[in-house]
Amino acid sequence: MPETKKIKLGIIGCGKHCGAHLVALQELSHLYEITALCDIDPTRIETTAQTLANSSQIFQTTDYQKLIDNPNVEAIIIVTQTVTHLEIIEYAIQGQKPALTEKPLGINLEQVDKIIQLALTRGSLVMPALEYRHSAAFGNLYNYIQSNKMQGTQFISCSELRDNFFLPWFYDSRLSGGAVNDKLIHIIDLITIIFSPSRPIGVYALGSQDRFKTGSKIEGLFEQEHDLDYNDTVDNAMIIIEFQDGKKANIAFNMTHQMPVEGMSITVTGTNGHYCKIDNLDTSDLIFSHNFDGVVGSYQLDSPDDIDINGILHPGTKRMYQLFAQMLAKDDKKACNWRQIRDAHSITMATKLSIEESRRVDIESEFFNPEIENLLSEFDKPVEVNYPEYPLIPIHTNSKKILRRNWLRILRHLPLAKRIKSEKNILRLNQDNISQLITILTQSSAYNLDKKQDLILQMNLPYSSIFINIQDGDIKITKRLLNSNTPKINFSLNESGYINFATGMSINRLYVTKQLQVSGDVQVAREYQHFFSDLLAEIRQLIKVQK
Repeated sequence: MPETKKIKLGIIGCGKHCGAHLVALQELSHLYEITALCDIDPTRIETTAQTLANSSQIFQTTDYQKLIDNPNVEAIIIVTQTVTHLEIIEYAIQGQKPALTEKPLGINLEQVDKIIQLALTRGSLVMPALEYRHSAAFGNLYNYIQSNKMQGTQFISCSELRDNFFLPWFYDSRLSGGAVNDKLIHIIDLITIIFSPSRPIGVYALGSQDRFKTGSKIEGLFEQEHDLDYNDTVDNAMIIIEFQDGKKANIAFNMTHQMPVEGMSITVTGTNGHYCKIDNLDTSDLIFSHNFDGVVGSYQLDSPDDIDINGILHPGTKRMYQLFAQMLAKDDKKACNWRQIRDAHSITMATKLSIEESRRVDIESEFFNPEIENLLSEFDKPVEVNYPEYPLIPIHTNSKKILRRNWLRILRHLPLAKRIKSEKNILRLNQDNISQLITILTQSSAYNLDKKQDLILQMNLPYSSIFINIQDGDIKITKRLLNSNTPKINFSLNESGYINFATGMSINRLYVTKQLQVSGDVQVAREYQHFFSDLLAEIRQLIKVQK
């Protein structure tokens, strides 16, 4: 497949998670063209198609096999319930169609092993969507560890303190594999990479259903979504993982937090007692720190492309899709180290079993599969891994740019009031207060607006429609469109989205739950991502609950 040719993609699954993938794919429109959509619900297919520029030309079907068989589809993206991954991947491999599939691979280790076996014996490209391993943050962490400043690794301590699931089916382990399998696979994947080639040998875990029980009403971020008819998965867990060579990892997991959540963190301790860590790994407030040579250094990444600026993507999503395109261009069939992928899934499955049976689970003996071990032996050889590294900016610098960013970070972490039941406590935006925010933001030269293409940002809100006209670095706020020939980005929030945005819901949640619609010239708007990020942060502070 020539590198200059756009890859024709078919997407299987047009539900709420599909939206996040579309954001990345639309920003990589020079690499990909979406030619087919599939979902069991025709309405979701049509809704998704309408967000694409070539909607009238897209093949639409409720049968995933017809999508895979379509000659105008060269590769597929699987965004369906976990329990369906195996059958879709198996059919894709039969049809010689490369696949990128949502994590986790399967609901149990039998499904995972079958997928690995198919990928390795049939010579097909299957890439798990484990975005965090491709993120700039993890790249910096991994490179720091490999620099030998820590003289090897000994302990890893992690936490993921988050809100509840998007959709009710995640609470059914028969469909998702359970909370640990679905949510912690990301952070466990990073642990296996850091400790490699040491392998996991045992797990002991405790967990429970503290709030999310069968028949309960979830009073969290998505309470409008969930009345649990069935739930057999935990909402909290404490996990200890033993590795070879005396290495150990622990994870604190809790899904009952209200917004804003702390998110994901990971601390790696070396054999010499030095550490490096990442806090807020899945947010734009990410902090990288270490204590090398008796000095604690704290840094922010210098705004790489794949950082989660507004909560729209997992960090690493864009780079993952870029790598997928490279593998397709080179006809590379080995998308990852399948040994690490299998070990990560073994840990999630062992954790679930340990919680259910209140005992230590011996991974080496209980999850041993001689046929899979034979296939994975080729991945036991040490291989040099190259991760990109991004500049680090000390947090305590006097740079106006960083001071501004840190101030916004503090604002975003101020305690928010309880969820609003009425719009009465939400300030309505108008031309005047938007103009005041723009004036504040443009006092900083960090955005370099005069060096960017002209753009019109149209903000459609429940109470008003405002045009932000940016031309030659100058900004005008109007109630009408000044120049229809200028590239335009449309940002629309419905009424519930406006209230949820004011009370702390992330841009990602708003987007995938269809409360936020974004359309227009995404490539041009990409140049303004830092300006938009700060503008949205300022708007949230302006309109949130009035004391």
